[in-house]
Amino acid sequence: MAQEIRAAIIGCGNIYGMHRDVLRQLPGVRVAAVADNKPERAKKAAQELECDAYSDYWELLAREDIQTVHICTPHYLHAQMAIDALRAGKYVITEKPMALCVSDARRIIAADPGGRLCVVFQNRYNDASVALKKMVEEQTYGPLKALRGMVTWKRTAEYYADDWHGTLEKEGGGVMTNQAIHTLDLVQWLGGGACSVSGSVTLDRIPGIEVEDSAHAFIRMKNGVTAVFYATNAYETDAPVEVEAVFEQATVLLRAADLYLWQGAELKHLVSGNAQPGQHKDYWGVGHLRQLADFYRCVAEGRPFAIDGEQGIEAVKLVRGLYASSALGKEVEL
Repeated sequence: MAQEIRAAIIGCGNIYGMHRDVLRQLPGVRVAAVADNKPERAKKAAQELECDAYSDYWELLAREDIQTVHICTPHYLHAQMAIDALRAGKYVITEKPMALCVSDARRIIAADPGGRLCVVFQNRYNDASVALKKMVEEQTYGPLKALRGMVTWKRTAEYYADDWHGTLEKEGGGVMTNQAIHTLDLVQWLGGGACSVSGSVTLDRIPGIEVEDSAHAFIRMKNGVTAVFYATNAYETDAPVEVEAVFEQATVLLRAADLYLWQGAELKHLVSGNAQPGQHKDYWGVGHLRQLADFYRCVAEGRPFAIDGEQGIEAVKLVRGLYASSALGKEVEL
């Protein structure tokens, strides 16, 4: 990158640390400001990054020297902050979900005629995901027939003890909106895009919250491929995520960050994981580093983002479609 790009981060909570650490590694990028509605948190982040701190993100957006904005706030703030940042002329990378409803996601897209929005779905960048997508596109083992996604994790009542997790207004949903949306996005991306969903969401274990802790779905893709999906926060541990792809001539399993191939009775380990345990949750893998690096390459070179608003809205449509199906008791067209 010939010219330094100045970045800003809005929201200095849990996921902020991942963005902070990645931005420290990217050449030609410098964090110029952070914002958080808790001044002490913004001040701490600013000290870490040697930048300016704000408690009002509008002050940050008013700075002409800032070109990119990272939105790392609670879910219910994503849509309006993205719209405000886009209208201020910034490039925007927002954490998932891009919005809590399809109409708000479309409002973001409408505010982005110049293609300056990128949505974080970092698991698409992991080695195993890239390899599996290539198998689908090239029909390495024949046409794709079906997919299965599994997310079985653990969340306790303490996880929901803040002022936004577990609420319909601010989190917008439970396991499907927050934890399983990454895997759901992988499934629809591999499958070629969903056209309908049926299933249900339930609250099985965690008392006192307004959102689901478990869900199951049957998904039809636009090309005729089908998928089944199960997710829960009521397990006893964070088990490895699984996505299984059934091809005409083989079955391929993505488990955590590894890829396995079954042909008949033969099992092969195709791709070794690239997850890196450390201070961040290791199931996040190294995808954030790769996606943010790709985002800044696209900004510097004026290229479109791989995961733009039109890509990001697909997972929102699927999650909201599942909630509607659960409420109505029937299949919902997307």
